[in-house]
Amino acid sequence: MTFQTDQSFGALAHRLVGRGLIERVAGPGRAIRHRLTAKGEATLRKGYQVVDEVFESSFAPLTRRQREEMYSLISRVLTEGDPPQKVGL
Repeated sequence: MTFQTDQSFGALAHRLVGRGLIERVAGPGRAIRHRLTAKGEATLRKGYQVVDEVFESSFAPLTRRQREEMYSLISRVLTEGDPPQKVGL
């Protein structure tokens, strides 16, 4: 969920296409779908690496067991909430 209007998402998609990160492909009917390009996938992988490094340093004071417990509790809140949220990417 991005909380963006259709117009603002369209502008964002246009910029991502311009940077070669996504491409527009035909969908069912008049729909246009967006798909990551190879460059977009590489950028996403680099982003995941940055997030992993930030998480690692942010949660370094916790033991492995504490991190697992925190993950379990957050997952429970998300999946048992109203409405339940999708956990993961």
